[in-house]
Amino acid sequence: MKQRISRPLTRAGVVDSVATRTGDLPLTKKQTQQALLHIFDCIAQALCDGKRVELRGFGVFSPKIYGPRRGINPNSGEPILLSHTYTVRFKAAKELHQRINRDFKRRRNIGGQAD
Repeated sequence: MKQRISRPLTRAGVVDSVATRTGDLPLTKKQTQQALLHIFDCIAQALCDGKRVELRGFGVFSPKIYGPRRGINPNSGEPILLSHTYTVRFKAAKELHQRINRDFKRRRNIGGQAD
């Protein structure tokens, strides 16, 4: 049975969480938001340049190119050739995968459900 996650963590939620966890380096929410936007921009630019982004312990973002494919024009029904498309692939690091599984199992056991 799939377990649904109730609410997604948004960018604002990440900013709030990071701003409260900075400890000795007090950052305002605005400073935290700017730093986060710069990180996202750096990752996006690297992907646009065709580079992989490796975040040890978290995962790897890599650009993926899908070649041209055949499609059908929905208006005329005629076959057409669609150009190649780009997307991003994410592969979770082993550490992240293990942490997610460990935490979900712990929550499941606390809730009284059996494995």
